[in-house]
Amino acid sequence: MSINKEERKIIVGLEVEKAQRTFAEIEVLRQAGLWDNIANRLYYAAFHAVSALLLP
Repeated sequence: MSINKEERKIIVGLEVEKAQRTFAEIEVLRQAGLWDNIANRLYYAAFHAVSALLLP
């Protein structure tokens, strides 16, 4: 399956937004002392950012 330039731009934007929203959750979790959840959010923020970078 191939995506065109416009579709790629949309998908990259969505992945970056998801990474930013996920990363923003960390402050709330830090205040609650939920360190395992912070590690989870960091993982998924990185996952979505890298997914955006690796789109064909």
